[in-house]
Amino acid sequence: LVVMNTGMSTQANGGGAVVLKGGETSSSGPGGSVDIAGGESTSGKGGDITIKSGEAAGSGDAKSGKVILASFNEASKAGSGAVEVYSGDSKTAGGALTLSTGDSSENQAGKIAIEVGKSGGSSKGAELRLVGGEGDTADGGDITVESGATGDASKSTGKVSVGSQSSSKGSSGAVDIATGNADANGKVSGTLTLSTGAASTGQAGDILL
Repeated sequence: LVVMNTGMSTQANGGGAVVLKGGETSSSGPGGSVDIAGGESTSGKGGDITIKSGEAAGSGDAKSGKVILASFNEASKAGSGAVEVYSGDSKTAGGALTLSTGDSSENQAGKIAIEVGKSGGSSKGAELRLVGGEGDTADGGDITVESGATGDASKSTGKVSVGSQSSSKGSSGAVDIATGNADANGKVSGTLTLSTGAASTGQAGDILL
């Protein structure tokens, strides 16, 4: 076991920081890398890597620290680097990638926002894509978008909104909902179904076109 920590501070300016930084270079080569890897196991599970923010032991508006995972911000100079988050390749089952916020016992849980940055000049806004996994000899992976459930009988589940951005200057964008083409001989394209859920005692939902 190797432990690195700074001393405790009783002052308002906070505890000491721990900095891991690769070496700089004055040549055209890349700067030094920082690699963090869990331990290898010859027969069991490999070692985990856990990155957590600091605990807030106080009450009231005190919050635990935030965790920032980002490439260096170089808005005034060169381009910023990419950020890649993925599980490794596998001969058997690939590892899952889970993005979630914690529960809240008394207030609203944290939200998840996936948003592409603003493009400058005459460049078009960058694309946001959600693509299911490819199947080698089986069906491709599904994409499911569902609203949140409710535990209160007097409330409704959340709504799902799909639309283009409103514009006070130019035209709004189109919304296309379509199944893919089936280019092979004898194959059919997928079905497009638009329906509301059943209601066991009340009226089922309407479809407005």
